[in-house]
Amino acid sequence: ITKIRENRIVRQMLRSLRRIHPKREKSITFHRFNRSKTLNLTQFASNFSSFSPPFPHFHFISPPKPFQSNLRFKSDDIKWEKSVLMAKERDIDSFKNLLKEIEVVYSSNSVSLHLSMFPILTLVCLVPLNRPDLVYSLYQSCSDRIAENSSEKVVDEVHILARRMRESLIKSWPLVGFPVVINAMSSLMKAVSEGHHGQVIVKRLQEEDNNPSIPHRNLPESEEKVMEARKNGSEFFQRIYAQNTELVTNALSKSGIDLKNSALEIAYGLILSPEHILSQKETVLLEMVGCIFLGCAPQAKGHFMGSLNHGWDVDFVKKVAHSTLSIAKWAGLERDINSMPFLL
Repeated sequence: ITKIRENRIVRQMLRSLRRIHPKREKSITFHRFNRSKTLNLTQFASNFSSFSPPFPHFHFISPPKPFQSNLRFKSDDIKWEKSVLMAKERDIDSFKNLLKEIEVVYSSNSVSLHLSMFPILTLVCLVPLNRPDLVYSLYQSCSDRIAENSSEKVVDEVHILARRMRESLIKSWPLVGFPVVINAMSSLMKAVSEGHHGQVIVKRLQEEDNNPSIPHRNLPESEEKVMEARKNGSEFFQRIYAQNTELVTNALSKSGIDLKNSALEIAYGLILSPEHILSQKETVLLEMVGCIFLGCAPQAKGHFMGSLNHGWDVDFVKKVAHSTLSIAKWAGLERDINSMPFLL
């Protein structure tokens, strides 16, 4: 050992070992010509004389570290993942029973099913679950009901139902996300094509898409249309938040000017404010349902007040909110009603 300490290279090596892994057993692998040998420090000290200078190259070997992930999950993320898995286990029969219970809430308005808020608001709740089969079942159930109750105007009413459900998906993507909306839209169009008078209705929808006289969400080509879109989005935003408009706008600006501009000019200006299919009064209720289902209490409160500002009856709005919570409970989502005292 005295000889080892007198060797400068060995001394540096020992210091490096203590510095790198002070609490672990150290070992050294020697590579000299075609020979290699692994020794711990004690063995190395006792066999050092067998290794002739120049001192061979070596590297350190230590026990492998256990894998440590940098990912950290919040409890809410785990609950959401668990709830989505639970929702995937829910069968179609239990879903149809749920629809019967929820539809009672909307029947108080005495509106025909194809014009009712029931299909479009229920659809918004299904999109975040990424269950295209439930979207298919919802359209199928509603179109079957229309076909049973109406004989003369079945095609027209089912066509209106398909248009409104498709529009509700377009207006929901700023709330729930684009990828899940794509999946839901594909399932909806499949249900339309395979449903009552499917080919006729699909052809009508395609003709509407190609008709330049019908409003579409194209980027405005002229400055006048740009200003009009901004104005429509701004006015809709102000009608929702009323006296709190400036407060909400300032909060968005503090988070980032791009966030504010995207909300007012894209989300509200291009996506949410158009009324050629769904009115702004219907849209604000759709927004509230999406926020409640996602558990976003502050945003849900803003759109709850916005629904009242657009003329909805407070009792009806609360019933819609509670039916949304019923769907969330069915899907396994935990939504604390106490975090939304405006619904009590």
